[in-house]
Amino acid sequence: MLHFAVRARKRRWPQLACVLVLLGCAPRVARGPDALLARGWDMYRAGEYTQALATFEQLARMAAPTSTMQVAAWYGMATTWNLRRPNENPDRARRWYQRIISQAPPGDYTAWSLLALARMQHLALTPTGDADAVRRAYQVVLDAYPGHPAADEAFLHQQASLVATLDTNASLRALASIRAYLQHAPTSTLASSLHGLMGRCYNTLGDYTRQLAMEIKECETRVFDPANPYMDNSMQYWHIATTAEFLAGDFAVARHYYQLFIDAYPNDQRRFGARQALLRMNALEARLRPAAPAAGGPPP
Repeated sequence: MLHFAVRARKRRWPQLACVLVLLGCAPRVARGPDALLARGWDMYRAGEYTQALATFEQLARMAAPTSTMQVAAWYGMATTWNLRRPNENPDRARRWYQRIISQAPPGDYTAWSLLALARMQHLALTPTGDADAVRRAYQVVLDAYPGHPAADEAFLHQQASLVATLDTNASLRALASIRAYLQHAPTSTLASSLHGLMGRCYNTLGDYTRQLAMEIKECETRVFDPANPYMDNSMQYWHIATTAEFLAGDFAVARHYYQLFIDAYPNDQRRFGARQALLRMNALEARLRPAAPAAGGPPP
């Protein structure tokens, strides 16, 4: 019996050793404030929202009151409640954003929290809602944090709300504001989006030549993100080409961008349509071109 027990114990040793090795190699859970903050955002990006909230809450409890780290945890909780899908909770998100604005010292987190509240108000706007109140909310960010990236985004959304009305006067207001902004910050990362808004303004105004020019600038100033595998210029090339062909009547520009599209995106299903567009424009110009005089005949 004793011999059997000894043999059984020996058989368990390899299993026990394996467990100990695995435990020793297992990654340790991050406990420091910076590591907790990073883990919270990792969980958020992975869609593990319950774990993200638990991590941010743990960080908020251990951080000093209204310290940068505690405010960062509040912002993580606000963003998670705001943007998680499903089971988002706008009311909880607003409370955390408002706590940051009221209790945290002025800085990045308060700027982004103000913008987040304005965006929530904008996205909840109904067709009969108060669009001017939304624009005032964006203006709060612009006035409180001029030059901050959050203020730049607030300006973009504020002007987009004007452009979306398809009203002539609103489009003229947006054009004037955007021109002034681009004169002040011509290399802004938002320059591409702002040129796109100007193009939509000119479309509302019926000025298709300027619309085409703005669409080209939108494409030329676009900031390419190599980390985004879905980012390409196919839609921009196609849109510029069709605007040039059908609205501005600029076949030279249309040909250039259709050909760019064909060369850059050979597997896109719209490539056939681009080739057909080149043939269509050639045929139309051939019909409109005056016939050459017969040899030896009088000049036309």
